[in-house]
Amino acid sequence: MSQTQSRRRFLTTLSAAGAAAFIRTAPSLAAEGPLETTAVRLSIPATLCGAPQLLADELLRAEGFSDVRCERGALARGDIDFAMVFAPNVAIESDAGRPLTVLGGVHVGCFELFGNESVHTITDLKGKSVGVPGLRSPQHVFLTVIASYVGLDPINDIRWVTSRWPKPAGLFADGKIDAYLGFRPSPRSCAPGISAT
Repeated sequence: MSQTQSRRRFLTTLSAAGAAAFIRTAPSLAAEGPLETTAVRLSIPATLCGAPQLLADELLRAEGFSDVRCERGALARGDIDFAMVFAPNVAIESDAGRPLTVLGGVHVGCFELFGNESVHTITDLKGKSVGVPGLRSPQHVFLTVIASYVGLDPINDIRWVTSRWPKPAGLFADGKIDAYLGFRPSPRSCAPGISAT
């Protein structure tokens, strides 16, 4: 049964939701208790994808954490307590036997595949050179999963070009590779992008 949303119904629902924010209720004490620790170490976000983590400091302090630190380090080694980590990398770390607990997903698709005039779809990557910062990098892992999903053999069908410097975007601009998977925002002056997500 299809339900059509009218403007009036939408505005009524929106108004009710907005009004509900002003209604104060007592917090449930059944789930609350003193914190076991008041210190927490967060990873320093390295990319735009980590922007939501920048809000965590204030929110954690509001929940009772008094010592909130942002540090560089590895989650699996115990250098930090919480991090926003790319999901395939969590699987790689878990497969290596590192103790990790996943609390929730946050990745919303900040990658974009840029291809030259011969690349219009993911399957067009067959036989092409694709730049990534390194094997097992988020870009490599993500594109490997996508390529497998559409029936390509990422090991044999794609020629991976690894380069941290010059970056894959530079190699692409110089015509040295056919495609690269970059983070948004990425310079689009080279060629129109194919959305990967």
